[in-house]
Amino acid sequence: MRTKASKAEIKKLFERVLLKYNANCPPAEKIKPESKNPHNYDRLTKIINKITKDFKTPTASLGHDDYKDEEDGRLHFTQDRIARAMSSGVNQPQKAMIDACYIYVFGKGRQGFIESPTDEEMANIIKANAETEEPKTTGPSRFRRKLFRNAVVYGFVTGGLLVLLLTAIGAYIYQCSVSDHLRNSLTRERAAWDTIKRDYGILRYHPSPAEIDSMTGIWICYSSSTQARPGIPEAQRYHSCARNFLEVQYHESGYFTFKRYSIGFDQVGYMQFESPGILSISSHKENKPVDSAIWPKRSLMVLDLHKNYHLAISASHNFDTIPHELIIGMREVYQKLGTGGHMYELVNDGSVMKRVVWVRPHKQPIKYKITLTTIEALSATTNLDLTDLLNEKSIILATPREDVIMTHPVQGAKIH
Repeated sequence: MRTKASKAEIKKLFERVLLKYNANCPPAEKIKPESKNPHNYDRLTKIINKITKDFKTPTASLGHDDYKDEEDGRLHFTQDRIARAMSSGVNQPQKAMIDACYIYVFGKGRQGFIESPTDEEMANIIKANAETEEPKTTGPSRFRRKLFRNAVVYGFVTGGLLVLLLTAIGAYIYQCSVSDHLRNSLTRERAAWDTIKRDYGILRYHPSPAEIDSMTGIWICYSSSTQARPGIPEAQRYHSCARNFLEVQYHESGYFTFKRYSIGFDQVGYMQFESPGILSISSHKENKPVDSAIWPKRSLMVLDLHKNYHLAISASHNFDTIPHELIIGMREVYQKLGTGGHMYELVNDGSVMKRVVWVRPHKQPIKYKITLTTIEALSATTNLDLTDLLNEKSIILATPREDVIMTHPVQGAKIH
């Protein structure tokens, strides 16, 4: 059964429902008036259905219509139907829904409210639209008027009504089918993403503003992975160290992305806080072409704000070709240069050495060389003593060997 309530009355009633609901529910479950997400109406739907559940055994004091002959299914509403009605405010919902809303807000059904109104604004709206309601008459007069009206209607539109009815039924079935398909699809996607986050341990910890600020910006990463090369010892591999640069950016979802400018190629990846002071770092080669080897690297870093550097332990490929490729574990040293601006690679500057530029807001850009040199040389030009942090003892091989990491320089060889 459809309600006789006007659009203005329905809209105002639903406003009263949401106002009362939001005033009595936890902050996380509040409903915005324009919300059309069915899941936002789960709790309110249970409240409405609890009221309509008792409509089969009417209570005179509640002042609602008689529903004892109504099908049970028409006295139970889904979240989707409640959401569509509440968010539009103009659709003609079923009478039972309107009665339930009146009882929820005013403690009595629509007819009971009309007979004894307790809200002046609602009463005025009902009064202003009273002419749209069917006069309440009884006896033969009402019966004859119904017969006359039905005869006129049936005489003119019987054929058209049948066509419209079949069209409407088809459209409704199609709409329900599409709606159910989309809803099921979204539910499956949400469940799949929740499973991925749980199984992969993604975004379990959300960083604080201070932690976000500590990581965002331009970094240097010192890595001695170049010491790990199999075959005949090369003098230039002794205490060899690479100075790479990273630009780290924060994403509102709770993680960081970065680009790492390296000597032979660049890497991209992401970081996330696992707990206060502990970050996991995942990166791989920036593939060009996309089907080339990605050479992944996985790291854990301790963020020690009392020091001007931070240590990470990384598991990585040694970035070499077959048969010289190795899986290695190594220590890396991270040092933050600053925040603000962005970094890009400088090309065609006439130099064979790779360079990057840090563009800073309201300051002069700074150029850096991406170098491969010795630990001793880097220590002499920085405020860090890298000698003990990145020597040959900081590397471990997946398969122990004696001919991979140089432990002393070759006599007479030149070390750059």
